[in-house]
Order: sequence, then structure tokens, then C-alpha cells
Amino acid sequence: KTFIHEPGIMTAVPDTMPADRIKEITTDVRDYVLTRIGTDLRLNGIAIRCESGSPGEFSRAVEAVEAVADLPEVLMSSDPLCMEAGLAICGNYRPLIHVATPENYKEMCRLAKKYSCPVAIRAGTLDLLADLSSKCAAEGANHLVLDLTAPSLHSVLNFTTTVRQHAVMRQTPALGYPVFLDC
Repeated sequence: KTFIHEPGIMTAVPDTMPADRIKEITTDVRDYVLTRIGTDLRLNGIAIRCESGSPGEFSRAVEAVEAVADLPEVLMSSDPLCMEAGLAICGNYRPLIHVATPENYKEMCRLAKKYSCPVAIRAGTLDLLADLSSKCAAEGANHLVLDLTAPSLHSVLNFTTTVRQHAVMRQTPALGYPVFLDC
């Protein structure tokens, strides 16, 4: 069956890793091809995870990725200062800003508008996620992705099924956005 909107499959690198190792992994992601049943499958991009908490380290990691590959990126930080440092480096693609929460959504939405980027949102429950979705839309961030990452595969399946049911049946229009899973 053909997917109209194929899911993005990416790998993540932490900003605490040396720049040479980040470049090596990024090159592997860029060049990786798996042929299955006559179809070439590739990884779709790379995520840069801010584990250091330092804007300088995060921008260094984003710069290392940008130096060797022209790939879509997910910038993963809940700190708006780190996120802005990473966004300032990004080149051809509009990266996904990951993650806006009830605590930082105003700052992340401001960055999403400033850099014309989509933003992933996360909340503890589906009700809180729907509320956060509405708040982000009111802030002007219209390109949202729902982060449904959960502690177990069972929870992930329950969340994604419930979200899709609510969106398809139009019970909760605020949940009618694509989903993101950090596995």
C-alpha cells in the first residue's frame, strides 16, 4: 500500500557528543539505504537533542549536522534560549521545534512564528494536550505536531488510537494534528 504522507524515521544525536562523532553519524544517516522488495528505504532526517542545557553546545551540534548533510532536522530542547541558538544556525529546512509544554509554550510559539517552523507539543494527558493545542493556535503557531511519547508501547498505542478517533470523528478538533513518537 502507498503512503501519501510517509512517516519520518530519524535518528537522534546528543549535543554532548564531540562534533566529529556527530558529523560521522550524520553522514551515516544521509548515506544509509536499505533495499527491501525493490524499494530503497532511507532515514528521513536527524534530531539534535539538547542534553547539555547550553545554548553554545546546542548550536555547535546543529552546526556539525548542517556541515555534512542537507537533512530535515528536529531540534529537541525545552529551553527557549537553547532552541533559539539552534534555530539561528539552521539552513535549508525549517526544523521541527520540539517541545512546547504548558510551562514554555508562549516562548516556543514565539520562536515558531519568528522562524516559520512547526512546533511539537507535549502535555501529561490528552485533555491537557487538546488545551495546549488550542493555546498554541491562539499564539499564532498553526503548524503543530502532537508528541504522544509515553513510557510504554501499550500507552503509545492507546494514546495514538484515541487521538486519531477523536480527530476523525471530530469530537476534539484540537487533536487533529500529526503525531510525533520519540522511541
